[in-house]
Amino acid sequence: MTRGCRIVRWTVALFATLCCALSTAEAQSAKQYRIAWLVSTPSSVPSMKAAIASFQAELRKFGYVEGKNLTVTYKFADQGIDALGAHAKELAATKPDLILTDSSFAALAAKGATTRVPILMAVSAAPVQQGLAASLAKPGGNITGMTLMAPQTAEKRLELLKLAVPRIKRV
Repeated sequence: MTRGCRIVRWTVALFATLCCALSTAEAQSAKQYRIAWLVSTPSSVPSMKAAIASFQAELRKFGYVEGKNLTVTYKFADQGIDALGAHAKELAATKPDLILTDSSFAALAAKGATTRVPILMAVSAAPVQQGLAASLAKPGGNITGMTLMAPQTAEKRLELLKLAVPRIKRV
């Protein structure tokens, strides 16, 4: 499984968790959910088709089907990263239920476009340092998501490594 597909699965799991806050009756009603997906790579990248297909398949597992109870609007960085700000404003203007981002670049663009629409970032290396969250424990604002390489967790990772490999001398 590629890294992109794993991130898609994590993102869908996060989205599904947010949706589970709704009652089962509401989730099965005729409500049309709207997701705006701000993608920091061009649509021509070969892995994007696989990522979108994986995203759609994972959502179907939770009962969300594009064209039935879900609309997804995709905006890609076909004109480069600099276009993300304009794309984010365009997407926010449609008042989606959620803006999904695939990177810190896209999350920052979405943050600049809205403070009302929830933003779900698939992954960010350092959300606190990048201004996406006030802290890991209490992010604040309208952004949530995952971080894999937060500097605050480096000490804990070394501690866990030392527990797993007690004789380790150098990392």
